[in-house]
Amino acid sequence: MSNWYKWESIESFNTWHTAIKIKLGLPKSSITEDGLEVIGGVITDKYTNPITVAENDIRAVVDADHAEGLILSEDPNRSNY
Repeated sequence: MSNWYKWESIESFNTWHTAIKIKLGLPKSSITEDGLEVIGGVITDKYTNPITVAENDIRAVVDADHAEGLILSEDPNRSNY
């Protein structure tokens, strides 16, 4: 399950994001079902994309499996309508 999480700065997000990318072995190239690299295929180089709500409010969607120590937040794009 994925949720929104919050960081106090883009620097703290970047530090976390670098660590999770290393843990997950990113960047990764697209591969076939046989495990062969797709030449010219998509390269996954990010785990998630941050959204800057304010200078001290950076949010991103993270799978619960990778959210240890993160601050649970809400969807910054949620409409009140």
